[in-house]
Amino acid sequence: MSTQNSIMNLLIGKDVARTASATALDILAAGYLADGEIAVVDLSGTVLDTTTVQSVNQIRIVQSQGTTLPSIQSPVIELAGIKSYKSKVYAAPTQQVDYIGYNAITLAGDIDVISSNGYEIMIHDLNSAAYGSTGVDKFGFYVSDASATKAEINDGLAVNLYQNIARVVRKPFLVERLSAATFTQSTAATGTATYTKDSAIVTTSGATPATDFPVGTYVRIGTTATSTLTLPVYKVIAVSNSAQTITLDQPFQGTSSSGATTAFAFATAATVVASAVGIRLTGIPAVFVSPQSTEPYINRWITVVRNAGVTPVVAQVGALEGSGSYKDVASLEYFLLGNEGAISRNDIPYVSPRANALAAGTYHFITLEWDSVKSGHIFNQQAASKQLFLALNFVAASAPTSIVGAASAVQDVLNAWISSAIGSGTLA
Repeated sequence: MSTQNSIMNLLIGKDVARTASATALDILAAGYLADGEIAVVDLSGTVLDTTTVQSVNQIRIVQSQGTTLPSIQSPVIELAGIKSYKSKVYAAPTQQVDYIGYNAITLAGDIDVISSNGYEIMIHDLNSAAYGSTGVDKFGFYVSDASATKAEINDGLAVNLYQNIARVVRKPFLVERLSAATFTQSTAATGTATYTKDSAIVTTSGATPATDFPVGTYVRIGTTATSTLTLPVYKVIAVSNSAQTITLDQPFQGTSSSGATTAFAFATAATVVASAVGIRLTGIPAVFVSPQSTEPYINRWITVVRNAGVTPVVAQVGALEGSGSYKDVASLEYFLLGNEGAISRNDIPYVSPRANALAAGTYHFITLEWDSVKSGHIFNQQAASKQLFLALNFVAASAPTSIVGAASAVQDVLNAWISSAIGSGTLA
């Protein structure tokens, strides 16, 4: 690693405190760096602190892999060649949210009612696993009758759009209906209910579904609040007291759970028709299996409504990849192993490459960029740019002392060594 030019490397730090009397030299010493502990060292391998670093003009940064594996070392970093020194804190990915008709955040909008009309929702995929395989567009259609209601139209569009993405292996978003109506809490005080994600059947015990939730009513599941307008609603299309079941017109999209039927709020069809209604599309976090088999991505799409009068479409929340998620760090680690010589990682028999990224990690970054110049009596070699990423796993505002807050903490040492005119680390 240390002799390559114009490359990028990555070190991954765990949430560990600075080892007392830390050393990166003797693997048998009591103070040898813990697995995942990162330290700044001089060219002899001695751990530096905020005072001793000021007397050297070249350093390395070392990541320990414990006492059973060799440490991982950065290329030599020359103080005179440093061009950039930055930090970036972890930011969780943000899923896209679109509203069609009623917007439960702004409390505005509605489905425009047009009788005997062909409504259409078109979803144009921009960035998902479905691109190029199952197609880039998905649709929701509904033809209203001669005496249409907004609830009828809203139900038809939502159910049809859901049905058109139900068989996509990695669904890009949830399709949920919303209503501005105030619902009524169920009075079936003795009953319990079990609702399962992606199932339209709600099973009950000790309740009378046909009495408490007759066909044609709408329910909000999992809340005793009667006016939680951001929770989705479902229409009851069948009930059975003997089988103790309630059948919804669309599979339940939330988290599987059980609870008292008093946690159901319900409303009659007339109450829903008298209120504003709409559809919410919420991005589903992308599936990530491993960097060998899965590309990191976030679901994005464009929502267009056709033949729907003045029905509004609002892109309420934009999709953002965030920074420092496991899938990003794991993918970067896998890719950059090529700069350490692992350029053919899919040979047979397959050898699993190094994988220090943790699935539950929330990674903050310190990045360095510098020019490395080799010189001699005969010639000077053209500067070769190098980049180093330090991916540091810890909870925001709780950085371990190996990173911040100790004399030999990585951020503190680099801040003492690098001119503030170039940059500074500000992770905590």
